[in-house]
Amino acid sequence: MGGGFGKISIMTGGFLGGLVAGAAAALFVMLIRQIKVPAVLESVKMIIITPLLAGICTLLFMYIGPGKFFAQLNSGLVEWLTSMGTNNLLISVSSSVRWRALIWVVR
Repeated sequence: MGGGFGKISIMTGGFLGGLVAGAAAALFVMLIRQIKVPAVLESVKMIIITPLLAGICTLLFMYIGPGKFFAQLNSGLVEWLTSMGTNNLLISVSSSVRWRALIWVVR
């Protein structure tokens, strides 16, 4: 489900977790950009405040919400693919040959 570095836990959500985290970060940026600040702080908000707050919000969202689910999903998929090894190579080759034959017949 992840690794550890001292007291810091690392969750690896994989590709699907990264997609959800990216979408969440974009949503948080859009929400933070709607906050009104004085004109003097507008440039500071765009350069420092928005990325910092959006990053913290995304981190908390993924840690509390779907991050653990995607970490378990990723580790399950890795274990499943590792267990296949080369034992099912014949099945995948024969199914690809069948699909090619089917596509050739349809043409």
